[in-house]
Amino acid sequence: MEIKINKMTSDDIERCLLIENQVFRKRWDSKVFVQELETGYYLIASSESDIIGFTGMQKVLDEAHITTVAVEPKYQGIGVGTMLVEHLLADAKKAGIKNYYLEVRRSNAAAQSLYKKFGFDVLVDRKNYYSNPADDALVMRRQNASDSV
Repeated sequence: MEIKINKMTSDDIERCLLIENQVFRKRWDSKVFVQELETGYYLIASSESDIIGFTGMQKVLDEAHITTVAVEPKYQGIGVGTMLVEHLLADAKKAGIKNYYLEVRRSNAAAQSLYKKFGFDVLVDRKNYYSNPADDALVMRRQNASDSV
């Protein structure tokens, strides 16, 4: 299966919302996606012209907050998330980003494993950060990532 990574556009929001509804308990709506596209940087993964995942970040000076990584469930576990994060970090590096932050559910071992593969470490534990169901958030950071992706 050939997977392509491209910049997200407003035309992609409807399909990304469908993935969002399958993957997350607390979901963004189309208004949030529009706002995020205006101020952030977002990528989609597609196969055979269908969007199968997306990721994005918000940039502040030389830091970035990775806001989301989502892959349609039937495509999880085959490297789509890895490709998305790899492209996002490469593009961020070109934009001068040196430090990255994100939050992940303590119970989401698969996502934590993905982020650790890219050099993210747990910075702090935020108790009861998530609801529905309640869960702690691990704030993860990748620091001074200027040498590699």
